[in-house]
Amino acid sequence: MSGNQTERDHASREYTTRWIGQEGCSRFAYEFAAAIRATQKNGEPKPVIVRLDGTLGAGKTFFTQQLAKAFGAADGDVTSPTFVIIQSYPTTPPINHLDLYRVNDDYEFLELGIEEMFEQPAIMLVEWGAKFLSLFPQDHLGLEIDVLNECDRLVTVKSYGPQSDLILLQLRG
Repeated sequence: MSGNQTERDHASREYTTRWIGQEGCSRFAYEFAAAIRATQKNGEPKPVIVRLDGTLGAGKTFFTQQLAKAFGAADGDVTSPTFVIIQSYPTTPPINHLDLYRVNDDYEFLELGIEEMFEQPAIMLVEWGAKFLSLFPQDHLGLEIDVLNECDRLVTVKSYGPQSDLILLQLRG
């Protein structure tokens, strides 16, 4: 396979958009939720794993709050799990929200039982997931949030696997 073919394949598994303010993030979160719903056959939830990466204050937790609202969480239900590491929300489907900022190594990651959580029929949003990329399932989504200025973000979504490819295709419309 030529280098150009590899680049084209990778580009087809990537989507970039821009959030303008909190409204832009909220709108994207609802679009993301719709894309996930569209890929669930017969309404049966499958595991959906999303790495949320970006600097402190980029909007990872705010995106999670908005996505959880799209799946039925009330305002104020979703908080940052920085100190507790894992929060679960009784949405439909359920959402598990992890913040790995304070997790130091692979051993700590494995001790938390995160690998078992990857198999649950839930949406799993993992802040700072790139720190443990080698421990992630092959099929997952990566969402990189780059801060452009105080209000604007450049967001790149990448899919890694067949189910994630379907979600990305739905998201791209």
